[in-house]
Amino acid sequence: MPPLRERREDIVALTEYFVRRYCERTGVAGIGVARAALAELTAYAWPGNARELQQTLEAALGMTRGPELTAERIRTVLGRRPRRHVAPDVFPLRELERDYIATVLARCNWNQSLAARRLGIGRNTLMRKIKSFKLEKSEAA
Repeated sequence: MPPLRERREDIVALTEYFVRRYCERTGVAGIGVARAALAELTAYAWPGNARELQQTLEAALGMTRGPELTAERIRTVLGRRPRRHVAPDVFPLRELERDYIATVLARCNWNQSLAARRLGIGRNTLMRKIKSFKLEKSEAA
């Protein structure tokens, strides 16, 4: 199968799928995708293929507070990639995981049992991650 950058026509359909799946998994009401956000996604080279698209969308959706995913959120996530000491196509997974867990905890009012269920992990695992990432209730968005 050709890389995603050679199948740009699939980006919109994949985006809709990943957004719908994210909303179902996290219990968040349906989030729309702005046309400008789709334009940003379509213009990007996607060296990491569909998995990178999925991770980018999940990070951007985790930061989205309104009913629509904006181009600004997409640019923020795509701009977070490390530029030194790491290949430019490597996604900062640890940073993404930390931000995502902090967002889910905030949306659950720091109810760790509920957050763990929404994340699809055990409560003890979540507690270890909170400790590992040094997350605190005060920094919840």
